[in-house]
Amino acid sequence: LAFAKIGKHRVILLEDWVTPFGTIPKGFTSDGASIPRLLWWFSHPFAELLESSIAHDWHYDNAIGTKDIADAAFKQVAIDYAA
Repeated sequence: LAFAKIGKHRVILLEDWVTPFGTIPKGFTSDGASIPRLLWWFSHPFAELLESSIAHDWHYDNAIGTKDIADAAFKQVAIDYAA
């Protein structure tokens, strides 16, 4: 997954990203995982869950499918990208 940080709290995809839930286009931006700042010592918004957060944000921002589909995308991508 190729991305670059833009600003303090956003990333941008540098190329199309093909997932089992569809293709997320180059240029899509995300704010990463919605993790309260108090817990950033445990997991930063641009750390382990970044890929799944991008997939989830894409589905929500573009009203693709239902909340259940967006949540399933988050879960499956998190499993696929687990260390």
